[in-house]
Amino acid sequence: LAHRTAIGRGKKGSLALTRPDDLMVALLKGMMERMGKIGVKPEQIDDVLVGCAMPEGEQGLNLARIVALGAGFPDTVSAATVNPFCSSGVET
Repeated sequence: LAHRTAIGRGKKGSLALTRPDDLMVALLKGMMERMGKIGVKPEQIDDVLVGCAMPEGEQGLNLARIVALGAGFPDTVSAATVNPFCSSGVET
């Protein structure tokens, strides 16, 4: 099941004050809420893969791990950030 976050303009857009990790936590929580309706629980997830073209600054170097824990996944769920720059979304 794949999802992506919203896209906004850089420094002046509607998401300018939104932290990248907060954006991803909201996405994962929403996804798991929908998956919960069909009986899927966070502990049943094998991997959280996140494509991130520039994993730096406040989002940290392993965005996937940070957001998986922030979204309530147990620490037994593995998480990996994929970073082939502009093709990160395609890769994941």
